Amino acid sequence: MSINPKNSFNGKMALFIIIAVFFFAFFGMMDVFHVNLMEQMGIPVIKLCFADLRVLTSGCDALRAGDDPLLLNPLDPWKRPTNYPRIWLVLAALGVHQTHTILIGVLLVVCFYVSIFKIIPSINGFLDLLIYSLIILSPACMLAVERGNVDMAVFIILSFALFIPERNKLFFYFSLLLASLLKFFPVFAFLAAFKESPKTFIKVGVVCSSLFLCYLLFTWKDFLMIDKATPRMMYSSYGNLVLMCICSRLIFSTRLWRWGGFLLTALVSLGAYSLARFKGKDMRPSLSHITSFRIGAGIYVGTFLLGNNFVYRLIFLIFTIPQFLDWARNADGELKQLAQVSLLLMIIIFWSLLWTQYVPFLNWGGISVLEEVFTWSLFAILIAVSFSSLPHWAKRGLKLS
Repeated sequence: MSINPKNSFNGKMALFIIIAVFFFAFFGMMDVFHVNLMEQMGIPVIKLCFADLRVLTSGCDALRAGDDPLLLNPLDPWKRPTNYPRIWLVLAALGVHQTHTILIGVLLVVCFYVSIFKIIPSINGFLDLLIYSLIILSPACMLAVERGNVDMAVFIILSFALFIPERNKLFFYFSLLLASLLKFFPVFAFLAAFKESPKTFIKVGVVCSSLFLCYLLFTWKDFLMIDKATPRMMYSSYGNLVLMCICSRLIFSTRLWRWGGFLLTALVSLGAYSLARFKGKDMRPSLSHITSFRIGAGIYVGTFLLGNNFVYRLIFLIFTIPQFLDWARNADGELKQLAQVSLLLMIIIFWSLLWTQYVPFLNWGGISVLEEVFTWSLFAILIAVSFSSLPHWAKRGLKLS
């Protein structure tokens, strides 16, 4: 894969036109031919739009009616308990009703795409444009859009954090902490703190981890209810427990396959660490977009370790693209190759909802073995590259240099 810049190429305008044409085609095909383009892309469409957002707006109605929506949400169309932290219910005090779902959903989608354009530094040439187009208009991203999933709101907050001036560190880490309070998993974005000096890194780590752990402690009962109410499906998902689900159908021992999952995760992580240790000196990465990369890589690796996640959560990998493109264009040796392979893997994984329908010989119970190979490979590469791109003081502490 050869990526060459073309300074005269107005890539962002071209990307905007492609996105506009896509949505024009979507609504046009729906209106004229009654064909849902998202269904053709393999997305499991729900008739009521913005279904994930609706569980929140209906929860606001339930709260005003005297119910605890985390326990009982009778006003949701599917009677689902609200599976978001209670902090979201402040929207009820702002007068949000279920009738506002479409308005909020449209605003959320628009802001999501605006934030994507904000984190894209430049689009240099057709190949960059192709990569961004395939990712942004992929089934994984469109699933987040179709469901109106609030992961998009977290994405917006994290993208905003990237543009906070360096001198305003407090606001940067407050944004990361706010995102973590809203959905828990963005706590892995604090990998971005490696940009600091050792003393500042320790201060940020102590303060932010203390605040987050206190929040988790005080909301522990809510956390358990949210975890119970959150669907755990193995198809249309990524994470270390998905492959273990396949193993459980071959080896009828829950304890054995769970321990096997921990062992496989440890082996893959150790392999990635070894790659960074023995090849990291040769990589010498440029770090022009490293904060954005660490946010995206941290969230993917962290959520992968947690178990299983719907593929719409892959949207946070968009944060890694600017740095990967830079490495694919300007780096040498292994780093260049790893960046190119990672971009290819991301495109394949983002489109898995579509292509897994056509390779049934590699599907077991709706789970694609081939997709698992790709998601685990990306997991390993992100760990290795993250280790290799750490500052020197962190590498010394981890015996990487």
